[in-house]
Amino acid sequence: MARTVKIGYAKGQSAQDRKCSGGSGSPSSRTSLDSANLPEPFPSPKIPPLGKKRLPNIPPADYSKMVLNHGKVKSVLSGDSLILTSIEHPERERTLSLAYCTSPHLKREGDERWAFDSRDALRKLVVGKNVQFQVLYAIPNTKREYGVVFLNDGRKLPEEMVKEGWLKLREDAGRKEDSEEALQQLDKLRLLEATARSEDKGLWASNGGIIEIQHDLGDAPAFLDEYKGKTVDGLVERVLSGDRMLVRLIVSPTKHIQGKYISQNRQNVSNHFQS
Repeated sequence: MARTVKIGYAKGQSAQDRKCSGGSGSPSSRTSLDSANLPEPFPSPKIPPLGKKRLPNIPPADYSKMVLNHGKVKSVLSGDSLILTSIEHPERERTLSLAYCTSPHLKREGDERWAFDSRDALRKLVVGKNVQFQVLYAIPNTKREYGVVFLNDGRKLPEEMVKEGWLKLREDAGRKEDSEEALQQLDKLRLLEATARSEDKGLWASNGGIIEIQHDLGDAPAFLDEYKGKTVDGLVERVLSGDRMLVRLIVSPTKHIQGKYISQNRQNVSNHFQS
């Protein structure tokens, strides 16, 4: 969720004739945390080491066995993955990735180009909303689930994200598909991707998309001197406890600062960041 953060005064993500691929890109590797010991807010799927290119063992989608599920979107990890909770049992969670697609990911050593914008587009569409979803397939060795999501206004994912240019089709999309339903969906996604690309939408734009992310305050006194008493837009990445949050401050369109936000008392008399 988005909120405005005020800096206080205290211290301081087939048919053989139809095997063509509609996009490029592959998931990014998940990185380990460094000595700052901050939680990693944007896990991303692992890929083989460089020099050992290997396509995942993706089974074909079985539309005849798909079940329509209901859930509430708790958060998004990236432009292609979201966390769902059970409406009746909110403590039960599952991660769903959008079928056939991939997005850039946010990483501790530096966000990939357009990663924040792609994730933010999905966040605005689904976070906090009840949705319906279907699992099309799962990777056997990781059990990672891929599917489609139906919004209450009639829109569908991944189609909406591909249409706006925030997702690309995976290199291996549809290589094992042979059902008419799957091939029709892939054809639609390829058409949407081609249109978004021709219009320079989202990831396809030639300029922009690079954001400098800083995971600590650096010179904390200088930071407070610069922003003391000012309001700064920010995103709550994670609630750590009743009085602590992991917040990404949007200090400029091309620079973000992420840190732990601490409310020193419930009356919000004083707040400060902890690097």
